Amino acid sequence: MSEWMHCRNKMHGCWGQFSGMFKEKELWPYGEFITHPRFQGNDRHVKLLVQENFYTLNNSKNTELLQAAKENLLKLTFFSLKDQDELSYKLLAHTFLTQPTKTIFPKHINPRVEGHVDNVTNDEVLKTRELNEMDMNFYCFAVALFNQRVTQMDNWLASRG
Repeated sequence: MSEWMHCRNKMHGCWGQFSGMFKEKELWPYGEFITHPRFQGNDRHVKLLVQENFYTLNNSKNTELLQAAKENLLKLTFFSLKDQDELSYKLLAHTFLTQPTKTIFPKHINPRVEGHVDNVTNDEVLKTRELNEMDMNFYCFAVALFNQRVTQMDNWLASRG
């Protein structure tokens, strides 16, 4: 959904996927957007972490691609979870051995987005889940790894008194 909202606000063809089409369909319905033959934004996080040109990758579910993304995530010194912003900030400070400050970065708020996600149907939600199966699996893996790193940090901090 975030890509749909992003593309609705960019009107520049959305990285070439929809060149020349978005100005005509400024309020393109979400269901049409995700099922359009030129839409290639599904499983974006997996594709990006594999460091491939994700617009040229096959959109089929690929366990090798998912495994490569998981392996690359394991190699990262740090990553954050958007829905765990305070813990992410604390883990960032701990990872790079700095003292966390009281300042927590505000959550990203885009005032241009009206949030028309209320109009998304159950069928569209199911289609979104189907199209992003690898990303959903990857997110579960990322949450488990994040929690493991938070536990390691907490244990280290507790051992320091």
